[in-house]
Amino acid sequence: MKSGKLFVAIMLTGCTFFQNISAQFLKPGFEKDEYIETLKINTRAHIPVDKWSDTSAVPPPSIYNFVYRSPVVAFDNIWDLWINKNKPIALIAVQGSIQTSASFLANFYAAMVPAKGTIQLNKEVNFHYTLAENPAAAVHVGWLVAMAFMAPTIEHQIDSCYKAGIK
Repeated sequence: MKSGKLFVAIMLTGCTFFQNISAQFLKPGFEKDEYIETLKINTRAHIPVDKWSDTSAVPPPSIYNFVYRSPVVAFDNIWDLWINKNKPIALIAVQGSIQTSASFLANFYAAMVPAKGTIQLNKEVNFHYTLAENPAAAVHVGWLVAMAFMAPTIEHQIDSCYKAGIK
């Protein structure tokens, strides 16, 4: 999978979490239980894994198993991969802003840039992205940079899920 189009489209639709489900599992309308599960998972994305047992305010997800936590990148960003226990469905939870100086910088870089283009992450890496086809569309550059640094590990895990029949 190439960096860019597929990954960026997935991240944009979720922003804080991703759920790519094959059509046979989709139901029309709002699914309250599904939403509650994603809230439980998102809560854990903001807590170190070794502290999960210390949190009694939000119970653990009941139909998803934790599979992977990414390394910390860019503006202290991480993401988690969860797999549904009953269906071949993956869910990705992206940690939002946290109380660190580095994380605050992502919010500080609030300029809007075109939603299609290339951003140079370092001397060796250019990240090509397409978040929207509309040439007037724009994206928050702090979010874009954070997402670009997470992209390689997310793409690797998505590829692994697809090979295992998980969408």
